Amino acid sequence: MDPTLVALGWDAFFQNYFEEFKNKGFFPARIFKEERNIYYVYSIYGELKAKVTGKIMYNAETRNEFPAVGDWVVIQSKVCDEIASIVSILPRKTVFSRKIVGDNLIEEQIIAANIDTTFIVVGLDGDFNVRRVERYLTLVRSSGSQPIIVLNKTDISTNLTQQIKSIESIAFGVPIYMLSAVHNLGLEQLHCHFSSGKTSVLVGSSGVGKSTIINSIIGSNLLKTSPVREDDSKGRHTTTRRELIKLPSGGLIIDTPGIRELQLWANADDVDEAFSDIENLIRQCRFKDCKHDTEPDCAIKAALVNDLLDYSRFENYLKLQKEISYLEKKQRQKEKIIEKTKRKKIKIKKD
Repeated sequence: MDPTLVALGWDAFFQNYFEEFKNKGFFPARIFKEERNIYYVYSIYGELKAKVTGKIMYNAETRNEFPAVGDWVVIQSKVCDEIASIVSILPRKTVFSRKIVGDNLIEEQIIAANIDTTFIVVGLDGDFNVRRVERYLTLVRSSGSQPIIVLNKTDISTNLTQQIKSIESIAFGVPIYMLSAVHNLGLEQLHCHFSSGKTSVLVGSSGVGKSTIINSIIGSNLLKTSPVREDDSKGRHTTTRRELIKLPSGGLIIDTPGIRELQLWANADDVDEAFSDIENLIRQCRFKDCKHDTEPDCAIKAALVNDLLDYSRFENYLKLQKEISYLEKKQRQKEKIIEKTKRKKIKIKKD
């Protein structure tokens, strides 16, 4: 395999799917940025601009059928072409997504594709929220990438010990790193995750310090940063687009805009994995269909009474399960509509 591609994350998984295109004059490239329907890609020929073909646009039924930052795509380009053509998107190995914001919009929004590690960045200021971290962990479990929690702003925390303890109580084996990016303290802990060919993504709310962390790792102010509001610790959207950045170590990292509303795009199994402690308790209930209300020998009620389970964590678990149930119902309805549309297209072609 070409070492230039390997350094960009290319491996046997993508090579296998590229085989059908290999002898047709096409070459692979990786999306590192998108601006106004123009995709910027890394390739063996350097950085190129590209657009999707009309065929991709015509066949796409949902947004996730268009390229996303981190995707590997198949490129067709001639020497005289100012903008190359994206003829296909190779299957994604992993993908971090959320549901598009809006109660009536049942569609996936891809935040980053083909990632090895997802750093959940949490600010230890007034915006600290354990329940939000549980939501992130659920989505990372769904993505297929390795979750890592980064507790940033240790320099301004007023209750560091308790904040660490509350995160540890929900992390269950997920690595937790504490640092102060603005003072360049603790960042060396992250370096082992930025090896050549490996891709990471930083996710979190606006103002948690994602861009500051990347600037510190790179060693320059590549990304613009802004202070949070003093009254409520809320951040401003400094990063306005997703971008895949090459690191001096040879690794790659994706910076993302702050996520203010994190709607689930996952399934019930992902929630169960993120809340494995609650799932273990449920299996200890006397009745398999226990509602954890008035039933005797309920392990959940016993854990709540004996302070072995935080009630707000259990409430959040129920809330996420309810969201997933609603999402799956709406997804089934949308799949029927998409299938009906496809049949109409086929009929038009035949006519």
